[in-house]
Amino acid sequence: MGFVRQIHKKSTPDGKLTLYLAKREIIDHVSHVDPIEGVVVLDDEYLHKKICGQSVILNSYGEGKQCGVYYKVRVFIANDKEEPIKKRNSVEMSIRKFQWAPSGTGKQPCTIIRKDFMFSPGELELEATLDKPLYFHGENIAVNITVRNYSNKTVKRYIVTAMQNIDISMFTQGHYRTVVACVDSQEGCPIEPGSSFQKTVMLAPSTSESTDKRGVAVDGDETKENIRLASSTLVGSEEKVKDIFGIQISYAIRVKLMLGAMAGELVAEMPFLLMAPRGDQQIGEEKKIKI
Repeated sequence: MGFVRQIHKKSTPDGKLTLYLAKREIIDHVSHVDPIEGVVVLDDEYLHKKICGQSVILNSYGEGKQCGVYYKVRVFIANDKEEPIKKRNSVEMSIRKFQWAPSGTGKQPCTIIRKDFMFSPGELELEATLDKPLYFHGENIAVNITVRNYSNKTVKRYIVTAMQNIDISMFTQGHYRTVVACVDSQEGCPIEPGSSFQKTVMLAPSTSESTDKRGVAVDGDETKENIRLASSTLVGSEEKVKDIFGIQISYAIRVKLMLGAMAGELVAEMPFLLMAPRGDQQIGEEKKIKI
């Protein structure tokens, strides 16, 4: 049985310039990015000119439009690479840039928050843990919460949410948070002074849960049915975080205890990763946000 490999092809209307790519899915390994490999075939009349190649990142935004990041490979013929590009002697092909989930288990997310109250003895303690630091798309997230009430206040209800954090480098105020899963419950409440409470809350992050007017970041095209939440963005260092160009995505679980108007609330938060496993075929073409 012979080996068959798919080759991607794009030509100019007159067929004098053709671009072949071995693959259109480029993996970002954090430490490095896979090279873009291809072949250019051109007509003899272009032999005396220069063949120029570019990898291009495009950002789109605007009122009522999708805010997104797109990647393309561009090849064109010119006397100099700085001269204007003409459509009749240029070829563009979109590519996908993505990251696999990292290998290894990592540390189990855990946080303990305590709150004391002015003119009141004792304190309220909230412990929250996740069963693992990394979840794949479609997995449910088990959030384990433990409340120890050593105060004289009463916990009336609790809210557990999965938050998507969106950082858009093209905007000066481009940081947004949106809810992608939420459980608001009074089960086991009220938690009276001197008592304790344990509960495992299951969350299923989804694009349909977002109610923020700015929308939610997704992988793929929102006009298609197979879209999903954008994967977490992995970065190598703090300097790279500052210099990165495009859209960065991160996720966190927030647990909030509601104590009433006078006593306020107690909030705990833990980060987690939401990504695609290695070898996943459903990789989105780009990250988009509808604003």
